[in-house]
Amino acid sequence: MKTARTLAAAALGAGLVLMAMPRLAGAQTTHLKCHRVRDALPPLHTTVDLPALQTQFSDTGCKVGKARELCVPVVKQNVQPTPPRTDIQGNNLVDNYICYTLRCPKKPPDTQVTDQFGTRTETKYVSKMLCVPARPGNGVTTTTTTTTLLPPTTVPAATIPATTLPATTIP
Repeated sequence: MKTARTLAAAALGAGLVLMAMPRLAGAQTTHLKCHRVRDALPPLHTTVDLPALQTQFSDTGCKVGKARELCVPVVKQNVQPTPPRTDIQGNNLVDNYICYTLRCPKKPPDTQVTDQFGTRTETKYVSKMLCVPARPGNGVTTTTTTTTLLPPTTVPAATIPATTLPATTIP
């Protein structure tokens, strides 16, 4: 009896947790939620050139250091008050990102930007992070191949060319 009540309470609790989770089916994951991390790998000490679609943000000779954040795609819901520019939408994100410290020599110019919260001029840019796509677990992806076997077919006699064999004599 006590076990039945414990199981019933656990099932109810699990149901409430599932009901509280955001419904992601069909939702657009256009935002990233970033978490500070302690990385077990040593700093990279790597340099990289970073051409950008917005050329004023391009740079060369940037130094990449230690991983500092893990960013995961999320659905943003129930924003109060509603942002003034809900017409600005991003692309759907599916990858996680690991963000590494970054030091670049170039300082981009002041730039006017608009997001869902408004328009403003951003100033005093300093490159701080380089975020690269990441996969959960060991990063191994699996591929499946399906082979479809067709049943044997017969060729109509009219399509097989007639062949005349030479006559042979068997001694």
